[in-house]
Amino acid sequence: MKVLIAEDKTGLAEKLMDFLRKKRYVVYLLLLFLPNYLHSQSVTTLISDGDDAFAIGNFYAASVFYQKAWEKDTQDAGTAWKLAEAFLLDNNYVDAEIYHTKVLIKDAGKNFPLVFFRIASAQKYLGKYMEAKKNFSSYYKSHYKDGDYFMKKAEKEIESCNFALRNSNDSLLVQIENCGPVINSVYSELSPFRASDSTFYFSSSKPRFVKQNGKVVDSILVNHAGIYYADIHDSTWKNISQADSVFNNINYHNANVCISPDKKILLFSRCKTDKNEKECALYSRKFINDKWSKAERLNEKVNLSGTSNTQPSVSLDITGGYQLYFASDRVGGFGGFDIWSCTLLPDGKVTNPINLGKSINTPDDEITPFYQENEKTLYFSSTWHNGFGGFDIFRTERKSLYWSEPLNLGHSVNSSYNDLYFTINRYGNAGYFTSNRPGSMHDSLKGLTCCNDIYYFKIIEKEKSAEKNETIYDTSKTASSSVSLTLPSPVTAQGQNVILKEMQKLLPLSLFFHNDEPDPATLSPTTSKNFMELTQNYKLMKDIYKIEYANGLEGEEKNNAVRDIEDFFFYQVENNEKKLNRFLELLLSLLENGRKVEVTLKGYCSPLNSNEYNTLLAKRRISSLINYFKTWNNSALLTYIETRKDKEKMLIIIEESIGELKTTGIVSDDLNDLRNSVYSPSAAKERKIEVRMAEWGEEGD
Repeated sequence: MKVLIAEDKTGLAEKLMDFLRKKRYVVYLLLLFLPNYLHSQSVTTLISDGDDAFAIGNFYAASVFYQKAWEKDTQDAGTAWKLAEAFLLDNNYVDAEIYHTKVLIKDAGKNFPLVFFRIASAQKYLGKYMEAKKNFSSYYKSHYKDGDYFMKKAEKEIESCNFALRNSNDSLLVQIENCGPVINSVYSELSPFRASDSTFYFSSSKPRFVKQNGKVVDSILVNHAGIYYADIHDSTWKNISQADSVFNNINYHNANVCISPDKKILLFSRCKTDKNEKECALYSRKFINDKWSKAERLNEKVNLSGTSNTQPSVSLDITGGYQLYFASDRVGGFGGFDIWSCTLLPDGKVTNPINLGKSINTPDDEITPFYQENEKTLYFSSTWHNGFGGFDIFRTERKSLYWSEPLNLGHSVNSSYNDLYFTINRYGNAGYFTSNRPGSMHDSLKGLTCCNDIYYFKIIEKEKSAEKNETIYDTSKTASSSVSLTLPSPVTAQGQNVILKEMQKLLPLSLFFHNDEPDPATLSPTTSKNFMELTQNYKLMKDIYKIEYANGLEGEEKNNAVRDIEDFFFYQVENNEKKLNRFLELLLSLLENGRKVEVTLKGYCSPLNSNEYNTLLAKRRISSLINYFKTWNNSALLTYIETRKDKEKMLIIIEESIGELKTTGIVSDDLNDLRNSVYSPSAAKERKIEVRMAEWGEEGD
């Protein structure tokens, strides 16, 4: 768990912390007092303070100190390295990539041999799979003889990037929603568990006042993770409360509630708060005489001394007892945290835990197991098996004597970020998971991906007659396997409305082009070029944009210019490319179910040429996108775009070539000023197509 401010040997932080405790303010308000302190300190002191924060796992505070040290001396590759590492461990992947790249430029890998590996790691989190693959390959080529963890991990990540590139489009139609500010906060929320139709447990790292004997004691403020519960009525969260001291021991982090299917046993975990004593243990409570008993620590077979044992999931066992699954870093595993299992026998005894084996456990971490009783399926998260992000969610089925090959849940559930704590209901159609993907709540002082939120997912409802045809497919039995749900037609009216709502969230969708593309200096209103081909070439020009837009700038202005270009390519070009493909998936589903759809494509240009020329250029850009529509997914949309002999067209595409008439007017039209007329984010944002949609209804309406 992350605290929000570092220990400070000067005594300033300690005094302010004591003051804030007395005033009952949230601890991170201390950061308001830091600017003057940071400004007055030497580089050596700032680095030392950053090292102290880093050592206790407070990577955000470390980044604050290292950032100020870097601003005082922008030539020291060592400071840039420390700052980049702090950013990466604090889930600030954009800045991690930027500063690891600075290290590469200044050091060329001489003193920091992991720099290519770290750049690639940040890029993979950002979904930049091609760039990540290139940099993992660079590291592997230089270190393939080492035979150590990083060499093997780089080799695995190359495979994983290939998997992500091949599987970015899958057919699982799922509605995903952030559970909102009633549950989530700017801190991290995790371990969701739906105990019943009306009761929901989760954990949060937000500061809280202690609750004892049913009452809040507002004189005691703790910053440890705590267990909360909520009532759910008509899909609305009500009565959010922190659990009492039977759950929440103020000397520990408390989290990870699970309850057995027969509702007779509850388990949760407690972890020591001292960063130097990384030990977690499992506790149980039994439901006796209509109430839960006191918490009891499980015996030494489970809570092996000197190890962490956490994140329980429990199912019924043929012995009449329970099968317990949990994550542990004990000796005898394959590396990091592994998933283990044991039996809680009816007489209270516990069998020796066994490792679930190398098909599931790997040299990295496998965590957050959840066993779904009806399907005999175990869900878990891993950073080693081929996936899209850091932690991806996988599933494996329990056979009589073994577990099936783990399958990735696919890109509709997993993101390029961390996805974990997956749970699913007994019907297999809805549940919860935790993620730090963009869209999670975050503090304005920190990045978009700093913190975990709880998300709800629902697999779009299908006709009852089709539910029996719902299949999990992938017969390859390879490490690159992914799960996909085939959604047979027809999708119900309710399901179609869910699709429409998701499509509306994606629109209007802006898609961007390099200057005068496609087919520069021509007067044709059409092109043979394909939008996706143009986009891939455009992304390869990112470094040129950074150089040109930062040209002539120094210091922080130059850093900001580079960051502006990074942000544009990531949040606008790359993210919108993914949104386009998702839009087309949903569009195809509607068309397959007889819905007539009208899509409007508006083309815009920057003011570098005459309006007549720009109108033709805008038409070529629209033409390139239509070409992509026609070839997307093995031409799946083509039959709906073209006029059919027996029926009218189902997909109506309206083209509006706006040219430069509706541009912002603030972009330079001076060809001698390429920095502002071509390479600035403002100019880049005007060279676009805008996708809009008006849904007509059922076929024949």
